[in-house]
Amino acid sequence: MRIICLHIDGFGRFANRTFGPFERPVTVFHGLNEAGKSTLLEFIRRVFFGFPDGRSSSNLYPPLAGGHLGGNVTIVSDVGTTVTVHRVPGARGGPVRLTAASGGPLPSGELQPLLGHDSGDVFHNVFTFTLDELHSDALLKDDSVNAQIFAAGMGATKLPGALGTLKGDKRNLFLKRGSNHEIFRATEKLKKIESQLTQVENNAAEYARLTSQLKEDQEELSGLNRRRQKYQSQLDLQRQLESAWDGWNDLLEAERQLAELPVIDAFPVKGVSRMETLEKQIETAQNEYDSADEELEKAQAKADEMVEHEAILKHSSDIRELGEGRTSFRNSLRDLPKRKGDLIRLQNKRAKTLNDLGTDWDETRLEAFDLSISVRQEISQYRDRLRKADETFNRSEFKRDQAEEDLEHCVETEKKARQEFQSAANPGGRRNVGKVLAALGVSGGIALVVAGAILGGDALPIGVVAGVLLVCVAAYLFAVGQSSTGKSAAYASLSRDLAKAIESTKLSKTRLGLSKEDVRKTGTRLEGVRGEWRQWLAERGLREEFSPDNIEVLCRLVDLARTHHDEVVEMKRRVDTIQKDIDKYVAIAAPLASGFGVPFDRNDSNSAAAAAGGLIELHGKVEREVSARTAARADLKKTQHRLEHRASNLRRAKGERKDLLQSGGASDVENFRERAKIVGRRTESEERRAGALGRLQRLSGPGEPLATLKRQLGDTDFQAIRGTQRLINDEIEKANTRTSELSKKQGSNQTKLNGLVGEEESSKLRAERHRLLEEIRGHAREWAVRTVAENLLKEAQGKFERERQPDVVRHAESFFKGITDGRYQTIFSPLDKPEIWVTDSANVSKQPSQLSSGTLGQLFLSLRFGLIRELGRRSERLPVILDEALVNFDPERGLRAARAFVELSQTNQVLVFTCHPTIVELFRSAAAQSGAQEPEVVQIG
Repeated sequence: MRIICLHIDGFGRFANRTFGPFERPVTVFHGLNEAGKSTLLEFIRRVFFGFPDGRSSSNLYPPLAGGHLGGNVTIVSDVGTTVTVHRVPGARGGPVRLTAASGGPLPSGELQPLLGHDSGDVFHNVFTFTLDELHSDALLKDDSVNAQIFAAGMGATKLPGALGTLKGDKRNLFLKRGSNHEIFRATEKLKKIESQLTQVENNAAEYARLTSQLKEDQEELSGLNRRRQKYQSQLDLQRQLESAWDGWNDLLEAERQLAELPVIDAFPVKGVSRMETLEKQIETAQNEYDSADEELEKAQAKADEMVEHEAILKHSSDIRELGEGRTSFRNSLRDLPKRKGDLIRLQNKRAKTLNDLGTDWDETRLEAFDLSISVRQEISQYRDRLRKADETFNRSEFKRDQAEEDLEHCVETEKKARQEFQSAANPGGRRNVGKVLAALGVSGGIALVVAGAILGGDALPIGVVAGVLLVCVAAYLFAVGQSSTGKSAAYASLSRDLAKAIESTKLSKTRLGLSKEDVRKTGTRLEGVRGEWRQWLAERGLREEFSPDNIEVLCRLVDLARTHHDEVVEMKRRVDTIQKDIDKYVAIAAPLASGFGVPFDRNDSNSAAAAAGGLIELHGKVEREVSARTAARADLKKTQHRLEHRASNLRRAKGERKDLLQSGGASDVENFRERAKIVGRRTESEERRAGALGRLQRLSGPGEPLATLKRQLGDTDFQAIRGTQRLINDEIEKANTRTSELSKKQGSNQTKLNGLVGEEESSKLRAERHRLLEEIRGHAREWAVRTVAENLLKEAQGKFERERQPDVVRHAESFFKGITDGRYQTIFSPLDKPEIWVTDSANVSKQPSQLSSGTLGQLFLSLRFGLIRELGRRSERLPVILDEALVNFDPERGLRAARAFVELSQTNQVLVFTCHPTIVELFRSAAAQSGAQEPEVVQIG
């Protein structure tokens, strides 16, 4: 793929700027700092792969010089397809539009196959790079490309894993100064076994003593546990009495209060609250009844009111129409004079345009004139036919003039050849005449055949036949003249020259005749086309001296005149519509204003708006007053119903109060409240007694246990309960202390007992020692085997890394070796890690971090060369764009790098951005040394 043209609508410092076409393999963009070189590079990237959104931290390159942000890039694919890519900012990189060379649209999905990649990462990191990007390791971190660089392990990917497994197995078996491997753990176990064996002695006496002591301690512990349980039961009883003491006192107090209060057999449940509720209801009902009676009088007065001008409500639809159209009416009054003025201006404009077309043009002809696409196509076709016919006629006249000049030259040459031939005639010539004529015949025959082949067409068979006959006659004459004496070489040469001159004259005459015939034919065709064009003009009533270009100008003037005519028609329609709206509004407002006493002047249209306002205001007032009266009548009925309902509520509440007094055995409300207080105190005391009994029962249980608890509480007091608790707690504490001492002693003796080892255990220890020794020997043998295997695999990995690198690395290696003039020989990627290493001429391997800044840039440049070569084999060969990428190279390596780019330009277009004249000269020198076409230099600024 090649970039042939850039057009920037607006981007950074550029606006409405075009660069190109770029016709050479290498193009160098040269300009001062801040001339826009990096801006052009970023413009190409974003048109191809999208603009960042507004949230991006990258430079958005707003159009500082004007224009709309975006533009287009015209490209030619590897198969020769020309496409223009146009993009502006927007969602997901911005909308993209593709246009074919014919001007027709293409699906946007065809952009990806043209670019060869889905995203801009590969294009950004491989095909386009600046000085900073050249020295950055971002290329090695790009997932889209590093898989092709770090592919040295293809076919041997298990070698690093196998080495890692062997190393891990070795570390698990043995690690110097380590403590987490098999041999170390087995050795530690063996040391413990040896220590235990040395400690095995005769421990029988100690074992018996410890067993006896443990038995005695256990018996004492059992006695202590029984004593603690007894103390705990006594303590629980005292705590129960303490917990029940408050409930016992409440029980005694409640029984005393019940004995003092009189007994009331029956009283309404919640009698006081019910009485208070009824009292409030009666008071509320009385107030509501009084208020409703007063409201009834007011509602009756409002329901009887009269409304002035009530008849206007019959015209509500007209009033509503006046209100809705009032703003439009005012706008129409204000706009009508303006629109009339616009109409006059547009009529003058139309008249001027018709006058430009000619005095024979009016509105009727303007509307009838055909400007369809087919007519425009006919004009375009006639223009092309006339131009082609005229060009063909001019070429034929030129060929005719050339043929006349050639004929004059040939005649002059023949005349000179005859004179030289006659002057060189030999006295014994009759016998040499045959040879001379034979030579002339052969030369003439050959000339006729050649001339026929050059002229082609009808001249070819004529020239061939005539040439063959002439050669045959020459052969006969030569045979007759064989017996003659020797000939003159000079005379024969003159004979050949004369024959050639004669034949050239004949050919020129033939060519002149053909040229004249061609002039006649092309002239006839030209006049035919012109006649058709004049006929076309006559059919449309146009002057015959008009050319297609003049007709196109006429069509544009007709278009303009039609536009002006349409504007006049539209403006007249608007004026008529406004006037109709005004007249309609006045027709509605006038009779209503007259009928209801609203001021109105029929001679002043402006007064219609004021009259409409007065009518609307009057209608609203009447409508509100009628609505209020209607509402008052409706409220009157509601108020009557409300009064009846409230009287009923008052009677019902008083009846319920009377029933409640009777059920409480009271003569009045005050007596009812006194009886309610007595009932409340008895209920409270009964509830207190029941609560106290419930708490006691929860502590003891129902029935006899509860009776026992009440007797125990009646036989003691609170201080006695507290004193008994303190004594029992002291005894429990003493038992706990002794139990703790015995438990510690018992644990110590048991530990000593468990540590004693007998003869049976000693045998087990010796067997375990033998097993551990065999285990250590086995681990040692396994460690040795894995060490040998590891060394063999390392040697195999090194050989594979030296001899089996991917195509990307091999291509890069060739470029790197050439750029550094053999200072560095190889590039390779290890199997076990995604890294790049280089080897210098002394066979010393280095990582990129160990190289100088310039050499590091040359390495990353070489990797890009390798990727470009490899990616070009599978997809479109994209342009390579570099911005000041070579400024840090020394002169010799810079020249070799430039030569590499010139060689690369045979498959990939190369675009160079620089502010250094030395870089421009560097590429010129590289092209000259490589025998390539000189780079095209584009000045920016």
